[in-house]
Amino acid sequence: MTSKNMEFDYREVERIFPQNAHNTGDLVDLLHEMIDIRNFEEKCYEMYQDGKFHGTMHLSIGEEAIAAGVCHVLNREDYITSTHRNHAHSIAKGTDMRAMFAEMLNKRTGTNMGIGGSMHIADLECGNIGGNGIVGANYVIANGVALANKQDKNERVVVCFAGDGSTNQGTFHEALNMASIWNLPVIFVIENNHYAMSSPINDMVNIELLSERAASYGIRGLSIDGNNIFEVIDTMNDAVRSVRERKGPVLIEMMTYRYCGHSRSDKMKYRDHSEVEANYATYDPIQRLARYLIEDGVLSESSILEYIDESWARMDAMAASAELDDELSNEEVLDLVYAACDEPGIGAKRGGHHVAELTYKEAIRQAMDHILAYDKAAYLIGEDIGVHGGGFDVVSGLVEKYGKSRVVATPISESAILGCAIGSSMVGKRPIVELQFADFASVAFDQIVNQAAKTHFIHAGMTKAPIVIRAAYGAGFGAASQHSQSIEGWFANIPGLKIVMPNSPQDAYTCLIEAYRDNNPVVFLEHKVLYNMTGRVELDGNLANYATKLNVKATLRRDDSDSNVVLFSMGNMIDTCLKAAEILGGARVVDIKNILPFSKNDIQAAVSDGDKVLIVTESPNQFGVSAEIAICIYESGKDVKIARLGGRFAPIPAGEKHEKFVIPDVERIVEKVREL
Repeated sequence: MTSKNMEFDYREVERIFPQNAHNTGDLVDLLHEMIDIRNFEEKCYEMYQDGKFHGTMHLSIGEEAIAAGVCHVLNREDYITSTHRNHAHSIAKGTDMRAMFAEMLNKRTGTNMGIGGSMHIADLECGNIGGNGIVGANYVIANGVALANKQDKNERVVVCFAGDGSTNQGTFHEALNMASIWNLPVIFVIENNHYAMSSPINDMVNIELLSERAASYGIRGLSIDGNNIFEVIDTMNDAVRSVRERKGPVLIEMMTYRYCGHSRSDKMKYRDHSEVEANYATYDPIQRLARYLIEDGVLSESSILEYIDESWARMDAMAASAELDDELSNEEVLDLVYAACDEPGIGAKRGGHHVAELTYKEAIRQAMDHILAYDKAAYLIGEDIGVHGGGFDVVSGLVEKYGKSRVVATPISESAILGCAIGSSMVGKRPIVELQFADFASVAFDQIVNQAAKTHFIHAGMTKAPIVIRAAYGAGFGAASQHSQSIEGWFANIPGLKIVMPNSPQDAYTCLIEAYRDNNPVVFLEHKVLYNMTGRVELDGNLANYATKLNVKATLRRDDSDSNVVLFSMGNMIDTCLKAAEILGGARVVDIKNILPFSKNDIQAAVSDGDKVLIVTESPNQFGVSAEIAICIYESGKDVKIARLGGRFAPIPAGEKHEKFVIPDVERIVEKVREL
């Protein structure tokens, strides 16, 4: 292999021939780039062996022609998404290698300020959206970037690099279908190195070529020799031209071979060393291009060897220099969990220009109407949100007003929907997602907790994911176990997310606007029982008058100051608590609303010595939000009695009698308070 430790011998490798004319200067540059890529990775491995790297790394030694050839055809303004094996893609797209060494060493001068490490190298300035540690996750994110390009009517292309093993993930199939029906400007490049970790490709799929799968989704698919730089460039030239002309997405399977193991600890017990040597001796992409250039008199063997030595010297120098850089402080790391809301306006007035009696769902619809009118970067996305108006008719009438490019109805593909929202948000859009039922968030769990929640952090503020995930939750409709859950606890332990559960039409309107203006992903939970609740709503279509940060405070919904009973709750349970307060002859009812970040000071301020505190949630008590509220009150040091009343620890039954049995009601609240 091309390295200071290995022999350079191009004579035995298969000679390649270009079908089309190629600029010799470009070919020399490509050879040099491929040598740099390999030497970068081998230097990284050397440093790992010397104990200088913390964490894992995934090398692509042997696959250099794909990264170099693909990115050679792209413009700087075009985008790529990558995988955990992303070094070659990053270098080829223009990311600075010195910054990459610093990233691997976890230095503040790294591409991601040392936060992302090997698997997450990114550089938005040159169109490198970044690597991804979840296999297959970047397919749907690439679609989101491509959707943003299509909405903006530019000619940018998105290339999604992925491995052969990822084609067995559901996101692959969801992404191809969505890209096809929307005619997205995206090219899926599958690097088939014949092993998904330790699994030979022939054991994992029952087709000869992975590109055959493209036909199932009505897009063009082809397989080529990914170790032939000429074939890679020619194929990509054709694909990029076709996609720019809006002729549909393309899938290209590029056959290659990875000489190293899956990750740094892989001993490659699943294949013989002779197999690696045979592929290197015959198909090595660097030596194939070198042979062509030497035999055609473009370069001499000595000039190539000289460049190899010079390249190694640069790698040594960059790595040594990066080792001397500083790391972020612990405090700086914590500051990256949430994106700052740096516009003026935090604490600005809320509404007041117009007052209307609206139902809860009308208030949400009015907020979305104002958002779409105010900001061209905003759009709605979800299942059945077109003419149908969404699962609960919340979006009714908006597609007629703003068109299908701003109110985007999708296939039933929750992972693809969330991935689209995330990808587009990373390049400047502000999507509002509708999940018909909050329970369906489980289908897109990775996109919410591993992608949206961590986007700002992993990229050290280089990009962010300002998305709102609207989800109808809760029991009361007889929708049974998989359509009736209260899911706030699922996400309350995920740094980077925000969670809000508005109870009134006014809160629904104001909180949705603030959630949209916030630069972080917000899970916006709407209880189904509340949709037809009516209330007075102050409206203001000028969203500049609203806070640029979800600035929700716990609210005292009933203030019987002479009572020592305090009921804490959120969402639909607030109304149940208010009814219980009547029977109890008084209580202070606190609507928490903001689950994450937790409004600790508001909660502690709502209790006094001698109070009897009951925390009421529709979700079960076990390991839930109620426990966090209870310990928060305990830590205040005040002399209070605390109890919790949650839903029974059971899935929601379908029958009305049993559904009511599981969920806290007025009688159980009153009984629990009297026990205190």
